[in-house]
Amino acid sequence: MNTAVSRAEQPHMAMLVANPVVGDSRVEKSALSAVRAGYRVTIVGVGNASTSRVDHYEHIPIYRIPLDFTRHKAWTVENRRRNSSTAPEASGTSPLNRASRALHRLNRSWAERFRTVRESFRAGRPGGWRAVWPQTLDYEEAFLEVLHRLQPDIIHAHDRHPMAGAAAYSALQRAAGTPVPWVYDAHEWVPGTIIGGPPQAKTAWVALEAELIRTADAVITVTDHVAGELHARHRLDVRPTTVINAPRGARQPLPPDQRRPLREECGVGPETPLLVYVGMLAEHRGVFTIVDALGEMPGVHVAFVGSQNATVRQQLHDRAEEAGVRDRLHLLDYVPSHSVTWYIESATCGVSALMPYPAHELAMPTKLREYAQAGLPVIASDLDTQSAFVTEHGMGTLFEAGNASSLAAAFHRLLDDQESYRRAVRDPDFLASQTWEGNETALAATWHSLCPVQLPPDGPRSVAPADATTSQTEAERHPTLVVVGASGTDPWTEAWSRHAGEARGHAGSGTEADGDAPLMSAALDSWLEIDQLADAVLYHGLSCAHGDVDGGPLSEMLSLQRRQKQVGVLTEAPLVDAELLRDRPGHALSDWDPEVFGRYRRQALKQARPFLTMLEHGIPLFTSSQRTAHMLHGVEWIPTPLLAPSPPHLPPAGEARHDPQAPVSILIVPTIRSQAENRQLDRLVEGATRHGFTVRRPRFSRYDSAQARHADIVVDALTLGEWSQSAAHAWSASRLVVGHLDESLGTSVNTPLATAPAPPLLESSVPEIADTVLALAHSMDDERTVAARWQGRDFAESIYGGKMAVASLRGVWDV
Repeated sequence: MNTAVSRAEQPHMAMLVANPVVGDSRVEKSALSAVRAGYRVTIVGVGNASTSRVDHYEHIPIYRIPLDFTRHKAWTVENRRRNSSTAPEASGTSPLNRASRALHRLNRSWAERFRTVRESFRAGRPGGWRAVWPQTLDYEEAFLEVLHRLQPDIIHAHDRHPMAGAAAYSALQRAAGTPVPWVYDAHEWVPGTIIGGPPQAKTAWVALEAELIRTADAVITVTDHVAGELHARHRLDVRPTTVINAPRGARQPLPPDQRRPLREECGVGPETPLLVYVGMLAEHRGVFTIVDALGEMPGVHVAFVGSQNATVRQQLHDRAEEAGVRDRLHLLDYVPSHSVTWYIESATCGVSALMPYPAHELAMPTKLREYAQAGLPVIASDLDTQSAFVTEHGMGTLFEAGNASSLAAAFHRLLDDQESYRRAVRDPDFLASQTWEGNETALAATWHSLCPVQLPPDGPRSVAPADATTSQTEAERHPTLVVVGASGTDPWTEAWSRHAGEARGHAGSGTEADGDAPLMSAALDSWLEIDQLADAVLYHGLSCAHGDVDGGPLSEMLSLQRRQKQVGVLTEAPLVDAELLRDRPGHALSDWDPEVFGRYRRQALKQARPFLTMLEHGIPLFTSSQRTAHMLHGVEWIPTPLLAPSPPHLPPAGEARHDPQAPVSILIVPTIRSQAENRQLDRLVEGATRHGFTVRRPRFSRYDSAQARHADIVVDALTLGEWSQSAAHAWSASRLVVGHLDESLGTSVNTPLATAPAPPLLESSVPEIADTVLALAHSMDDERTVAARWQGRDFAESIYGGKMAVASLRGVWDV
């Protein structure tokens, strides 16, 4: 019996963290371990201006909450208002005014002390931290809302920020009779952590952790020291499990088109000393100390592989410029956690320059183990935990935290005995004890004890990179298209498959306002499939692959563009302002009643607005309207391919059309028409009926352009100056089409059209339309009429067979 577990049957783990995930190696490694342990994983982070709302790490979907901190901002504004209202009004230098200001400062000092004591008391009450620092409530509500949409079976909360959301969701599910366990992963010692903002920020976060940690079903942390502190402070029933944040033992190189080894990217030769720092760029991490030390290390370069914090990066640039060492400073972006050791192994040594804060004394930075796995000796500041680790294993030198001269001296000492440090750090037994794989068993055991998994008979499955099986050359030779909004058999997927490469349809979904949204985890899985599969994504109108999961159609398209995907939108919306069209001589809108025209224009502008916004953001629009493409830059005319062309309904030469008793059928296409045109069509209906012909004049709401295949004569628009998709269907079925083509369009809209047969549009003016159609109806078997029908068939095959449409798409996208 096959006991393999399908993805749908796997327990779903939500892994929560309050950062964009990129560069957070513990989150990335934990997620991969959870997949290996048999879980279906979704990573939930918090977005910023430089990240997409939806992303993935390897093959694991990431959703970033668009957190706007509404409650915290309102609280801040109110606090500023309150503080400004209590400021002293006295000014000037008189003794009385000086005394007034001094008294105010004294009162404010006592008020601050009283407020600190009061808010510590408030924060310590159940849920009091929400009122003391409303940012905690913003995080709680944001994570709770996402958990309701994901409906996980187990939650892994990284650090303090997601705790409240995880605890609230778990409590709600337990009350409903469907328990969802949650794990708290304490990355640091919160009471000793530097937390930005006023004192109440730290007061609230410490109180939040103290209240909620005992509701967690399991607690894990990064060092034995922190585990002991947590156990003692919070009187936990079970000592937290230590899962050290070590790198994976295996090096995984990145493709050359993504990243090159560190020295190559820095442009530094093998003989030049090169320090490397990996991690967050922040003052309290000692990054400024490292730059200051460069002045005392002639010829030495330093590479910061860190977060994209624009402010700190500029400060590092400025500081290096002032010190005259700017040419020896290199700022580089993170690489995926599985490739860090491969990336940095060409450096001379690694550096950890943590500043002396209580939490840092307990911290065991991930970077130290990453340096070790890369074979690099280290220079570390003399804080308790990291200095003990470095000294115990003889892997480097120490310096006084915050002292640039001490750091430079430590580097020179390391160079003097570099080989002995390298031998120590490359000891096989030491390296084996400092790998993530060595801790994975404890992590998986914690999860399995809370949420058991049915593993396949061959054990945990391996995890391969998302693009491991697809070569770049294959993707270029056979570009894959995903069509969003495709229903049933889609002409675009069929045409692309026939003329370009693989194509798939995606039904798309509306936003939650349109009804029940799909489960977020399913939408993210679908997005991930599109992201991995597609070279290009074509959208039908305002269809959206994943509702509001990626912020709506435009946000979703921009997200895909940032991931180097080609995107485009098919639309028949009236994009050209009706005022511009109305001014054209003889246009259908030219004789409309002003009030009717005004209503039409307002409605058309409303329909056009979202598409014109896409155009402003660089999203190409594709339309079957030659007029629209002719008048708007960035809008491309593309002939919408027809599905399987109908067999020709043509008689052999000299034979009857078909059953002579069957009446000729006439279809008047519903489209925008002038008042004069409609009056002449009324006359046509009356005359055709009198002669025994059948006439259909359907409404917009009951019409599909494919209906034109079933009429003998199709009357297209006369005053729009172009043919419609109805004409294309009619020609493909060898029917006659009467209309008018504006010479100003000609063949300038689309270059491939210049080599195609001339459109077999039977020209007619508005005054002559009734006579023209009736004459055709009486001469269906004439040689000229049969020839026109053959021409229509040839034209449809040339233009609407799909080859031209695909070539046009590929030309715009360059795929």
